Amino acid sequence: MVDTLERLSDHLYRFHDTCDVYVIVFENRALCIDFGAGDVLKELRALGVSRLDWVLHTHHHRDQCQGDNLARKHGARLAVPRYERFLFDEAENFWRNRRLYDVYNVRNTYFTLTQNIPVDADLADYEKFSWNGIEFTILPTPGHTYGSITLIAQIDGKRVAFTGDLIASPGKVQTLYDLQFNYGGFDGVNHAILSLSNLQKENCEILCPSHGVIIRDVDAAIDWTIRKLTEFYEFNTGAAPATQNQYVEVLPGIYGSYASCSSHYAIISKSGKALFVDYGSAGWEFLQPHILHDGEGQRFIRHTVDALRDRYGMTSIDVVIPSHYHDDHICGFPYLQRHENTQIWCYENMVDVLERPYGLNIGCLIHDPLRVDRAIADGEHVKWEEFDLTVYYAPGHADYHMVMLVEHCGKRVAFTGDNMFPDEKFGLQHSLIYRNHVHQDSHLFMARRLLDFQPEIICPGHRSHFDVTPEQLKGFVDRTAELRRHFISLVHDPITNHGVDIDWVSLYPFQPQAKPGESFELTCRVTNYTDEKYEVEAEPILPAGWRASSKVMQFVVPAQKKGEASTTVSIPKKKKNGLPKVAITADITINGHHLGQLAHCVVNLNGAGHVL
Repeated sequence: MVDTLERLSDHLYRFHDTCDVYVIVFENRALCIDFGAGDVLKELRALGVSRLDWVLHTHHHRDQCQGDNLARKHGARLAVPRYERFLFDEAENFWRNRRLYDVYNVRNTYFTLTQNIPVDADLADYEKFSWNGIEFTILPTPGHTYGSITLIAQIDGKRVAFTGDLIASPGKVQTLYDLQFNYGGFDGVNHAILSLSNLQKENCEILCPSHGVIIRDVDAAIDWTIRKLTEFYEFNTGAAPATQNQYVEVLPGIYGSYASCSSHYAIISKSGKALFVDYGSAGWEFLQPHILHDGEGQRFIRHTVDALRDRYGMTSIDVVIPSHYHDDHICGFPYLQRHENTQIWCYENMVDVLERPYGLNIGCLIHDPLRVDRAIADGEHVKWEEFDLTVYYAPGHADYHMVMLVEHCGKRVAFTGDNMFPDEKFGLQHSLIYRNHVHQDSHLFMARRLLDFQPEIICPGHRSHFDVTPEQLKGFVDRTAELRRHFISLVHDPITNHGVDIDWVSLYPFQPQAKPGESFELTCRVTNYTDEKYEVEAEPILPAGWRASSKVMQFVVPAQKKGEASTTVSIPKKKKNGLPKVAITADITINGHHLGQLAHCVVNLNGAGHVL
C-alpha cells in the first residue's frame, strides 16, 4: 500500500486511503476527487498546497467521504452527485426514515454517512463543473450506486475519467452486492453495462477508479468488463441488457423502441430530423420508483439514440411530444431539451404540469421543470416536415393525456400512450389509475374518440405496435361503457365523481416552494359536477405563526364548471422544528355543508431549486 502521493502526470496525483483519492494540483491550490478518510491533507502540505478548493464526489459511500468534515475544516467546498445529495446534507434524516424491516430495497445505502455534511454544489448529470481552467463533464454512471457519476476532464493533455467504483480493473468490479438494487434482481448490473457503454463513447484515454488499477487500454478494458457483466446478466435473467435494445419499423420513417421501459417512437423525416413521441427510461430496471428513498428522484440515462443515427440516418432530434406526463414516458425530456436542443410540444392541458411539476398532486411526475415551446389545441393539425399530425384530448389513463394521429404510407396510425393495450381476455384493455384525475366519463370519452378516428395501427405506450379493426375498437367502447356503469353503481354519493375524482377539491400548488420569511400564493380549486351552483368557503389551517391574507376564501362555482380563489400565506422566519417540509390543509364548506379538511398541500421550506 502506497502511503504517499503517487504522481500520475504533471498535475495529477493518486493517494491510497479508504479509497483512492485523486488530487489535481496547480501551484498552491488543489482539488480532490473523492476524499477517503482525509489523510491526503498531510501530503498536500508537503507539496506546498496551502488551499484545498474543492472535493468532488463520485458517489456517497463512506469510504469515499468519511473524512469530509476534515476537508471542510480546511476550507474546502463540497460538490456531490445530484441524485445523492440527500445522503450527504440530509443523512441524519435518511437514517431516521430508512426502512429496517420488510426490506426489499437491498441497495447499499447502509454505507451512507451518519451525520449531515454541508454541500456547496450539485454535480448534475450531463452538465459541467469548472475549476482553474479544467472543465469536468458529469456523466451519469449508475451501477455501484443508483446516483454514481463519472467525472471526465482534459488533464495534462489526456482525457481522464474518474470512474468511482464503476470498474476496478479490466473485466472486474469492486463488489457484486452493490449491483443489486431490488430483492433478487440484477438491475444494477444492467445499469453498469449501459454506464460502461456510454463511458466508452467518451473516448477517454485513462480511467482512474476509486479501487483497483489505473487503466490505460480503455477500450479493451471496457469491452471485457461489458462482456463479462452481460454474460452474468443473461445467465441470471435470460434477458438481454438495455444496450441491446433495437428499434422496430412500424412503417417506413416511423420506428418504435419496445424494450425500453415505456415504448417510445421516432418519426424521421427525409431531412434526417426526428420527432419523438415520448422518451423515458432505458428499461424496466431503470424505472426505480419502488426502491427510491424520500429525497431521491427518477434518474434518466441516455439510451438508443445512437442507433437511430447509425441505422436510420437521424441527424437531429427536432421535437419531442409527450403522450402524457408520466416519468416513465418523459424522464428523458430534460436531457433532450438541454443537450439535443430539442423543442417540447404538448397538448395544451399538459403545459402547467410540465412547467410546474410541483403544482398538482398527481402520480409519476418528474422533478425537473420543463420549458414548453408549443402548446397544441384539441383537434389541431400540425405540419412537421413532410408529416401531417393531429392531436386530440384523450383522457382515461390520465386527464393530462393526448392521442396523436398520423396518416403515412396509406395507413392511419394512432399514438395512444397508456390508454389502451391488447389483452388476450378482453381484446383491448384500459388502464385505471384514480390519482391521475379520473372522472366517470373519461375512459368512455377516449374510447369513442378512437372509434371515430378508425386508426389501423396502434402505437401504445408499452409493448409493440399492433393492427386494430373497427370491431375491436367497438368492443373497447363497450368495455369502457361498462366501466362507467360500475362507477355509477358503486359510488354511494349521488355525485359519482366525488368518489372517482380524488382531487375534485384541491390546493394549488400542491408543493409550494418558499423559505422561512417568505410568502406564497395558495389557491383552492373546486370542480362542480352538479347542475346547481356551489357556494364555497375554504379556510386554510396553518401552523402556529403562519398567516393568510384571507382567513376564509369565498367563491362561487357555477354548475358543471371549475372555480377557485386564492390567498397569500406568509411563513415566519424560523423554520418549524427544523423540518424541510410542512403539510397544511383547508377546511371546506359547500352550500352550508361542512365537509372538513378535504384539501391539503405540502410546503417545501427549502424553497425553489431544491427539488430532489
